[in-house]
Amino acid sequence: MPFFSIVMAVYNVEKYVEKAVLSVLTQTFDDFELIIVNDGTPDDAMLIVEKLAREDDRIKIFNQRNKGLSAARNRGLKAARGEYVCFIDSDDEVDENLLKTTKMVIRQTYPDVLMYGMYFEKVGISEQVVKTDEITMSERDFRDREFKTFTLDDTSIDLIGYCTNKMYKRKLLNAQTILFDESIMFLEDIAFNEKVFKAADTLKVISDSFYHYKMRNRKSLITTFQDRHFEWQLDAVRSRKEIFEKWEIDQERIDGIVAGLHVLAIRRTCSLLFKHSNDLTFKEKCDYIYSMLHHPLTNYRISHYPALSILDRVLKWVVEKRGVYTLAVISSIYALPSKYFK
Repeated sequence: MPFFSIVMAVYNVEKYVEKAVLSVLTQTFDDFELIIVNDGTPDDAMLIVEKLAREDDRIKIFNQRNKGLSAARNRGLKAARGEYVCFIDSDDEVDENLLKTTKMVIRQTYPDVLMYGMYFEKVGISEQVVKTDEITMSERDFRDREFKTFTLDDTSIDLIGYCTNKMYKRKLLNAQTILFDESIMFLEDIAFNEKVFKAADTLKVISDSFYHYKMRNRKSLITTFQDRHFEWQLDAVRSRKEIFEKWEIDQERIDGIVAGLHVLAIRRTCSLLFKHSNDLTFKEKCDYIYSMLHHPLTNYRISHYPALSILDRVLKWVVEKRGVYTLAVISSIYALPSKYFK
């Protein structure tokens, strides 16, 4: 039985999949299996994978019709045999010491979840990295569900959401029947982690970063506007809120964080409305903004929003006054920036 099972779903990534797979095969620790799930990819990505599999028997291939990322990951989870499971997207890469380092850390306490940092790399047309941001946390060791001292800031809130910067104890996932919700097509990671963190007794955080998240100019659900986009964002906010409440974090802190995430959801949605091309008229965009500002949760949460910067204070005032056209004009001019999200 391998120590690690690495699950990688493949769909429409023929330009990137070889580098992703090789970043796993060249690890300095070799007791692993790489489970690749072909999610009915229409391109030649699997020809590349199959060639690599003929040269390395640690690769296990499973084929299915296109069902989406969650279903592909679930197929991989059900096939996994390792003590710990991790997920790598087939258009990203990992450092060569990911498995060696995490194995040494895991052997100390065998936590239910091990979490590490990530690199966010903006990639140019010719695949060169033009900008890199690293997000990481200080090393912590949480045992016996004593998570109430978990430091909640922009960095930790981001890292909690991703699946690709964690090692999961497979025994925990199996015991609690934790799988990805296949009805979710957007921000599925945080919904999965909500289940994990509700079940986990122990969590280890290390300050090292191993995962390279590639930010490319590609169309996807996160870079194109969808009618349910704001509701999807609020689902992700709810998942984080559930995690924090399970960890018994002070309610006042939770209210402030959730308010910030709610406002960020408004900002992200405005960014997609105006920054990316879509078929909506200006009036239709304003109607959508109206629905966000009049959402039942918006009025309550904006009162708890800790507006620190000038932009935050302006945004809080606009939301409180439900200034639909003001927010639309600001968004169209500045295309409010959104943070890294997947």
